[in-house]
Amino acid sequence: MEVYMFAEIDDSGRFIRIEEATLMLKGRESDKDLGSVR
Repeated sequence: MEVYMFAEIDDSGRFIRIEEATLMLKGRESDKDLGSVR
């Protein structure tokens, strides 16, 4: 599994916005929801 995180920060270095993308490279059919948020 690969997880990519992208963030936007303000002038003081604090996070304004965070986005995450998860990519499943290998796995079983039962693993397909591991990267999903509900």
